[in-house]
Amino acid sequence: MSRATILTLVTTILWSSQAHAATTQGNLPIVVLASSQQVTCDIGPPATVPAEAAAAGFTHCVANFDFSRPEYATLSDWFDCDGSNPNVLWHSGSAGVPFVNPCNIHQKLDAVANQNVMNFEWLTKYDDNGYNQAGIYQANQVGGQTFNNWTGSSTLTVGNYYVETVNRVEGPVCVRCPPSSGGPNDVYMWGYYGTPDGGGLEVDVNESNTIGFAAGNCSGCANSDYGYWTSWGPNQSRLPSGYSVFDYHTYGALLTSDGATNKYVCMWVDHTLQNDSGCQIAGYDYFDNRSSLLASAGSNAGTATRNIAFDVQYISVWSCDAYQASMCNGTTLVTGDNGLTYWY
Repeated sequence: MSRATILTLVTTILWSSQAHAATTQGNLPIVVLASSQQVTCDIGPPATVPAEAAAAGFTHCVANFDFSRPEYATLSDWFDCDGSNPNVLWHSGSAGVPFVNPCNIHQKLDAVANQNVMNFEWLTKYDDNGYNQAGIYQANQVGGQTFNNWTGSSTLTVGNYYVETVNRVEGPVCVRCPPSSGGPNDVYMWGYYGTPDGGGLEVDVNESNTIGFAAGNCSGCANSDYGYWTSWGPNQSRLPSGYSVFDYHTYGALLTSDGATNKYVCMWVDHTLQNDSGCQIAGYDYFDNRSSLLASAGSNAGTATRNIAFDVQYISVWSCDAYQASMCNGTTLVTGDNGLTYWY
């Protein structure tokens, strides 16, 4: 879909009289399209263009991983646990890290969502399976990525993008989060710098931990050493009332750049722009590194005292039409209310 069609497709996004200078509010409206106006996705079923993606011109659906669908019922049909299945998109491991834990990943019916979801399940018996033996911090996870650690090659990457997901961590009614109960449980993007373990830009679409909270505080999670925003720390001041990692929420992350000046990262929870200062400038000057998609549950500290179930309804990835060969850079810096800033 070309950018020229955005005005006819996304009628709830307002534009000023200046070219590409959006008057969009920080809390973007939700785009509601007729079913005939849903776009075809390169991977997965058709999907409706999110308002946050459309505002930046990312109306091409790269992938719609709808985990309620029957094609996700058998793990080996879409996920490679040990390097023996190179023809799928998802492979066990993290950025440069081969996980040592079982692929305890399965489709299940979640009564809370009343639909099938993908369950990434970390068990306490996995504690320190990899951390002490191999000295690899992030080996204490169950999950995967669209990068094949065995072949050293990406299976799905994008340049600039918008990613959206709906997920939750299973847990009791929020009275007290058990100490050392684990994390991170996350969906995130990783932009490789040459090699998968050579460092990169991590954008956490959401990262939910339940570590060491006081009574009644189950709203977010502990801070992270990497990434831009999640449901924790200084950027959670705009979380919806009653927010809990144990409930399903919609999380979105937008990465844009002009390919020369900087990169902006904007994050949403339930379509509300997070962080009082709005979007953030990514502190990296690599403009040609592409990003892979990752999802996992775990206990990086290797001290979880309860099993962790991370339930994901879907993950969708959006970019420009030429995303396979292009970084999808913008040319105009757009600013709006509440700190909304991105390249279009």
